[in-house]
Amino acid sequence: MTGKAGAAAPITNTVHFANNSTSGFGVVIGANGAMVNGSSKIVFNARLAMPEWLSKATGAGSTAKADVYVNGQFAEEVTISSLTGIAGDENFILAGTTTGTYYNPQNISVEITEILWDEVTVKFVGDNGAEVAGDDFIGSVYAGSTASAAMAAAGSGEALTFKYTSSVDGAQVTFTVDTTKGVKLDTGATGTSTLTTTKDTAATASPTQKVLPDGTGFITVKVTGLKDLKEKVNVTVNGDADSESLTAAYNVPSNPLTNAETANLVITAKSAKINQGDPAVFGLKLTAACADGVRGYKVTIKIDDEHAAVTSDIVKDATEVFVTIPNVTADLDLEKAMITVTPVEGLYVKSASWSGAVLTVVFSEAINPDGHTGSGDTGSASDCGTTTVVQPDGVTVVYTVFDNRAANAGYEGVWSPAGPVFDGIFTDPATYEAASDSQPVAHQKITILDGGTCSIVGQP
Repeated sequence: MTGKAGAAAPITNTVHFANNSTSGFGVVIGANGAMVNGSSKIVFNARLAMPEWLSKATGAGSTAKADVYVNGQFAEEVTISSLTGIAGDENFILAGTTTGTYYNPQNISVEITEILWDEVTVKFVGDNGAEVAGDDFIGSVYAGSTASAAMAAAGSGEALTFKYTSSVDGAQVTFTVDTTKGVKLDTGATGTSTLTTTKDTAATASPTQKVLPDGTGFITVKVTGLKDLKEKVNVTVNGDADSESLTAAYNVPSNPLTNAETANLVITAKSAKINQGDPAVFGLKLTAACADGVRGYKVTIKIDDEHAAVTSDIVKDATEVFVTIPNVTADLDLEKAMITVTPVEGLYVKSASWSGAVLTVVFSEAINPDGHTGSGDTGSASDCGTTTVVQPDGVTVVYTVFDNRAANAGYEGVWSPAGPVFDGIFTDPATYEAASDSQPVAHQKITILDGGTCSIVGQP
């Protein structure tokens, strides 16, 4: 009702949402009240506690509507063109004044029926749903992205622009608006935008998305492809370490079993560029088969004090063996100083002794008991025919030497210093092999001496 202005008097009344609730439109009403002012108009206000998803709201462009009830009867709808922020506070004040005048009302009730916020915050999340950036976009990798959108925008919605600055070239990053919460898309919007990164430059995703926030929470945008946004590091092999003589470049110690090693070691980086923090893989191979007496070589690489040494499996021929250096965070140039090469000895005779017509040979490791034959250099291969028995320990072999008087006149089948020499008894890699792996073997010469002893040429 209207009429002559009366004296202003404070009235105890409430400002609320529907059903007298203090919560609505994502906010909570704190202190509030309504009264008739000196012009007999009803003035009302409410302090609104703001959630995080309204952290960018300014209030200046926000609007609201409220229905005013006087003495239990609807009086009028009040449109509020802006809300007022409180300096240093996360609250806003919603305040309105009726156009009509009211004299001495007994009861005033104000129901807020609409709030359209000027800025609803955009939150970016990764594949696991966790936020991937804070709400301060200035100077961040998302600089230039739309940080918020207005509920009060025209019916076509507000355009969202997605940008990303990366130190990596050519990676794909996709932004997808989550329409299951907080927002709906304008007609025709796809909800998904993609960009290709350009090193140290803000790339813009396309197409632009138009959204209509519903005022219930964040505008959530899922970002995929971030796991590929790692710095690339270079992996190289120093030129003088790429293909080098084992004995000269890598200081393989000289011993009788290596003989004249002619193979070179070739080391190559399997990927010239890797993501920062990923492992670097090197391929290792030889340019030729190993020399007699060497099964192969183990290569140990230690790039710095931060990384433990890594040792390869046996490198024995042109078949590539791989060694992996984990967690490479900076450019890596593999140098000879980082590389240690160690020979792995093949099968060889550790000791030999004889008694009567029996020669006992002890090998360096267990051997395959199949197909072991001996040869002699006193005439022909038949001069010292043998049968062999491998003992239970796997390393000891007993050779029973038969008397062959036709080929060795005066030879009685008992060895003496003048007796036969077993030259090249272990020259055939196909004949002598370890129980688990084929073994190149040493070219060794066993000479029978007095007292049941033997000398071995080529003993390590």
